[in-house]
Amino acid sequence: MRHGLKLSCLWPSFLLWLTWSQGSSSSYSSSRGAGIGGVSAQPSLTEKIPLGAIFEQGTDEVQSAFKYAMLNHNLNVSSRRFELQAYVDVINTADAFKLSRLICNQFSRGVYSMLGAVSPDSFDTLHSYSNTFQMPFVTPWFPEKVLTPSSGFLDFALSMRPDYHQAIIDTIQFYGWRKIIYLYDSHDGLLRLQQIYQGLKPGNESFQVELVKRISNVSMAIEFLHTLEQLGRFTSKHIVLDCPTEMAKQILIQHVRDLRLGRRTYHYLLSGLVMDDRWESEIIEFGAINITGFRIVDTNRRLVRDFYDSWKRLDPQMSVGAGRESISVSDEGNIYVGRGWDWANTYANQTLAITFMGDYGRYMPSPKQLEGVQFLLAHAVANHQLEADYKLVAQNQTKTAKSPGVNVFREIRKWPHFYGCGLDDAPACGSELGMTRASWDAKQ
Repeated sequence: MRHGLKLSCLWPSFLLWLTWSQGSSSSYSSSRGAGIGGVSAQPSLTEKIPLGAIFEQGTDEVQSAFKYAMLNHNLNVSSRRFELQAYVDVINTADAFKLSRLICNQFSRGVYSMLGAVSPDSFDTLHSYSNTFQMPFVTPWFPEKVLTPSSGFLDFALSMRPDYHQAIIDTIQFYGWRKIIYLYDSHDGLLRLQQIYQGLKPGNESFQVELVKRISNVSMAIEFLHTLEQLGRFTSKHIVLDCPTEMAKQILIQHVRDLRLGRRTYHYLLSGLVMDDRWESEIIEFGAINITGFRIVDTNRRLVRDFYDSWKRLDPQMSVGAGRESISVSDEGNIYVGRGWDWANTYANQTLAITFMGDYGRYMPSPKQLEGVQFLLAHAVANHQLEADYKLVAQNQTKTAKSPGVNVFREIRKWPHFYGCGLDDAPACGSELGMTRASWDAKQ
């Protein structure tokens, strides 16, 4: 029986980052590390290659993926030709002066390349330094708006995620769709729609964007689909869905389960690389409706399969995004059991994790989701899976993290069993949650 309960937030994983990091040893022989001023060097067989890494706060999953891939590479003594050494900085500012000092500090370490996942504002500064000093900067994704290098020549910033708006256009034309409906959830989605418009030839458009709708949660998307049904139940509806992975999956699942919505007349085109990101093909709802998406990670490759298998075996509390969560609750209040009630957290072994599925730094949790979690807690107490006087603790109280998101955290602080360790002047969370002294000290 567990005494504590920790709430966290599920974030999408970046398998492209992982496979690139693991595959770097096989592709590095033909590449050259560029230093300040363009001076390059080829590493020796025993040399440690320094890399600079800069991450924005809140990118816990990308950081853990990067560290895991680095570890795998360095432990592979039989085939690796050099050892990677990373200097990691985690930032919470887009201030150009502070970033400049940090970048110069990384350059002074003699790094061969810079890696990182940062906000669009921070990216502009890093991008500028990268091109000025000819220092490669590799990132999982580019912002939608990227400034052209002032020199007009080679751009030293590299996005591991390709620009795919033309692929969307080509797919729509391949299917022969004459009209599409575009659903998006962020400003980046609107910019991608603008790119689609710009990609069409004036006077020779092969399709029209019939409707555009911004959605902030699954419920809003389903309500919009109900409106489409009322306007024309038997007309074909071709929907380009531009939103995060978890939201996209929940929209599809809820669509199939909603008896008021048709299936045959709908065809979804998933913008982005949703199918590379925790796409569980065994979920039966995904086979009940027409879905098209893009994938650039070849899951048939042995390297990818081995990484998936080892990644799933990791503890998600130590490596964010890895393994399987204990229990997750969706925006619609649906409860998904992963490892269940019998699997405790590693670094706090008297706790269990419940995950709010979604991005609650930007959005509010739905009433159904909050009710689902409260029902789950009451059910666990009634069935002796939780102590009646259990403590409710958020992940950001036990370790430096943004999870579960400010909007979820604001809500659960009002709940009866909320335990305020690690906040303000309260003592740090510790042995009462089964936390080791090392993890306790790390939070302090």
